[in-house]
Amino acid sequence: MHGKSLRIKAVLSVLLAAGIAFSATAPISHAEESVAELQAQYEQLEKQIKENQKKIDEKKKESKDQSAVVSEIEDEISDLNTQITILDKKIDLLNGQIEGLSGSISTLDNEIQVLDEQILQTKENIIVSKIQIDQTYHKLVERLSKSYMAGSASELELLLGAKNLKDILTWQQYIHNASAYDQQMIDSLKTNIEALEGLQTELDATVEVANTKKEEAKTQLAELETKKTEASSSAEDLTLKKNTANSKRNEAYAMLKTMNKESKEYQELNEQMRAEEERLDAELNSMLRKKASVMQDPVPVTTTSATTAAPTTTAPTTTTTTAVTKPFDPDAPATEAESETETTTETTTTTTTATTEATTVSSGSGYSPKSRGLICPIQDPHAYVSGTYPYYRSGGEHHGIDIVVSDTGKTYGHDIVAPQSGTVITLEYGDASRGNYMEIDHGNGLVTRYYHCSSISVSLGQNVSKGQVIAKVGDTGNVTGPHLHFEVLLNTTSGLIRQDPLDYISVP
Repeated sequence: MHGKSLRIKAVLSVLLAAGIAFSATAPISHAEESVAELQAQYEQLEKQIKENQKKIDEKKKESKDQSAVVSEIEDEISDLNTQITILDKKIDLLNGQIEGLSGSISTLDNEIQVLDEQILQTKENIIVSKIQIDQTYHKLVERLSKSYMAGSASELELLLGAKNLKDILTWQQYIHNASAYDQQMIDSLKTNIEALEGLQTELDATVEVANTKKEEAKTQLAELETKKTEASSSAEDLTLKKNTANSKRNEAYAMLKTMNKESKEYQELNEQMRAEEERLDAELNSMLRKKASVMQDPVPVTTTSATTAAPTTTAPTTTTTTAVTKPFDPDAPATEAESETETTTETTTTTTTATTEATTVSSGSGYSPKSRGLICPIQDPHAYVSGTYPYYRSGGEHHGIDIVVSDTGKTYGHDIVAPQSGTVITLEYGDASRGNYMEIDHGNGLVTRYYHCSSISVSLGQNVSKGQVIAKVGDTGNVTGPHLHFEVLLNTTSGLIRQDPLDYISVP
């Protein structure tokens, strides 16, 4: 009965394992097809990029029309970006396959361990069964020997003349003179031999299943290593493509600066490059959301009027400040003109609520920008802001503030200090738009950014203290002069919120 129970468990284990193997391998084959399709798209784009590069080289030789060259470069950047997207998807799929294979291999390892334990237990049961058979056999021989001494030779002769134990059990019908006790031993011997045969059959089946699973695990392990190699290679390709796209943006920016800024071609190409910067900015923000600390959603300020105020017939006065937005100009000087704003006062009976990207939080929430104790990242009495948030003074969207030093020659190479203690969570060199840049997480969702550095003196993951020198002001990236582009952001539970840096720091 025990042997039958073990066999049933073994069959169930095999069926269960088959179900697990099916569920684990089915999605992998589908994902494999997707990876192949992505690779085909990638290779097609690679051909387009090479053909496009030939056109660029030819136009550089044939014509002085920079706009045609920049246009081709932007097409190439678009193809590179598509390749980057494909590689991201491919890596995600491969990582999913790696995770699935790792889980499947782990399951197989556990099943093999269970089967090995079953094999060991069955071998032990076989040893015990053989001992029981041997003991019963010797007892039976001993009793029949005594019978022989008493003159009954036929039973012992049959016993000793048998080729094996099965012969004994077959010939037992001829043993007519055996006692009831002898008959009981013979029956026990027969049962033990049948159990031994069952155990041996079970052992052979379990060993076969275990060997099959070991081969399956070996195959999947080899496939896993292949996937890891492919994912690693794709990651290297991704880095290469990002560097190439960055280099192409640098080339396009350099050519844009030589073009007539009043021309239609310049305006169109510049707008395309601006859109590319916004795309990259959104990508950077998406990454920041995943790695920065998080703050609970700020509580909006609620304005309430006093209920005891005397009635008045005077309509409320609403003051509206409108920023005049102008086309973005990458060659705009660092010391831009004062902002052009239009202030109007009108009488109305409608209460207007203004909504800005930098959400205001109530003092009742236990949070206020100034309470974070940030200092200006450029500690110099001659520091001032040349480009403000959320627009440049002359117009054009600007996600932070630009800080320079009025003393001639003092801006480039000036120390940049940490406005508050924190951890460096992003550090990149040579970005076409941002140059050398970094991000610091100050905890509770507060993050600061620093673009266009000439050098960076801290490392990724390093903890910095308030006032510690972290970098030097530079002119790397898409700039017309040395300055520090400084941003403040809040990573909240509901999203990333840009902040006006001047709500947090005071610039001399």
